Amino acid sequence: MKTIFLDLDDVCNQFMPTALKYLGCNIDNLTGRWRMDIVTMANLSHPTKTFSRFGFWNLFNREFWATIPVSEEFADLFDYCVDLVGLDNICILSRTVETGSCFLGKLDWIREHFPKQMYQQYLFGTSKYFCANADTLLIDDDDSNIRMFRKHGGQGLLIPRLWNNLYYVDTTTHISTFFNKRLP
Repeated sequence: MKTIFLDLDDVCNQFMPTALKYLGCNIDNLTGRWRMDIVTMANLSHPTKTFSRFGFWNLFNREFWATIPVSEEFADLFDYCVDLVGLDNICILSRTVETGSCFLGKLDWIREHFPKQMYQQYLFGTSKYFCANADTLLIDDDDSNIRMFRKHGGQGLLIPRLWNNLYYVDTTTHISTFFNKRLP
């Protein structure tokens, strides 16, 4: 592989739990697999509010997007990526919602957590499979993104999260096993 596309939300950072807590949702009692979208999760875990799909995303300002904590695996995952393909061949591939605060906040997050060289190595869009070919790897937490990327000729590494098919797998072990098979 020559290029790695690295998802931002819930791969590099902790978007889902941070967003739910930010809205006042009680996620401490949620156990098992979260097999639902974030708006449904918010509606099930908030003690009093109901969120519409349209209004939900407008609740997050630029500062929220810019200050989402890094994921526990981010440093090691990023080091593995650099070791495998080099810094020049890593591109952040993330989806934004239709608010300027999301886009600008994600740019702020990139500038805070990635080397300066990567400040222009990002693409935003929903159809990640457009970047797929035999020389590319997508690292993502969304089953459907990985499935479509593979269908279009790319390789995929699904990061285990409570909302995907690897919810029962240890994330650190999964990542290290994947990269140790590819690194000399």
